[in-house]
Amino acid sequence: MKRMKTFLKYLIIFVIIYIVFDFFTYRYLVNAYKNIRTYEIIENSPSVEIKEAKATAVNGYIVAYVKNNTGANIDKTNVKIDLYNSRGNNVGTKYVKIENFNADELREFKANFKSTNVSHFKISFTNEDVEEEINEQARELQETVNKWIPIVGLVGLICAT
Repeated sequence: MKRMKTFLKYLIIFVIIYIVFDFFTYRYLVNAYKNIRTYEIIENSPSVEIKEAKATAVNGYIVAYVKNNTGANIDKTNVKIDLYNSRGNNVGTKYVKIENFNADELREFKANFKSTNVSHFKISFTNEDVEEEINEQARELQETVNKWIPIVGLVGLICAT
């Protein structure tokens, strides 16, 4: 019985430390993301409205709405996002594929990127075939997910026991 009480004390201490550590990690990550306030939308048709754009020193994301105000259906187009640092150097380009885009339709998209020190970006549309770039982005995302699967599985196993 004494061992069980000791075990429960250590378990409670471990859970409290885990919760505190998780809270501070979350707060750090939230504070690490800074708003990107400078951007340029090259084309007005289809229209783009930026909902949120944030970046850290190594990555970030952009959430935006695209509205087809061309008056016609668009079978296939790509949103091109050019990312720039504070010196004006292009540090990356992301593509978001939009297919079967009906007239007056509004869509939301999120573009995650891994580029360093992004301070501003430009958004345009392109109809050129960027399938290879999009596939490369998907491979990068899959590699990131594959890196974290064992860690998440181990944490899940520890929490389940």
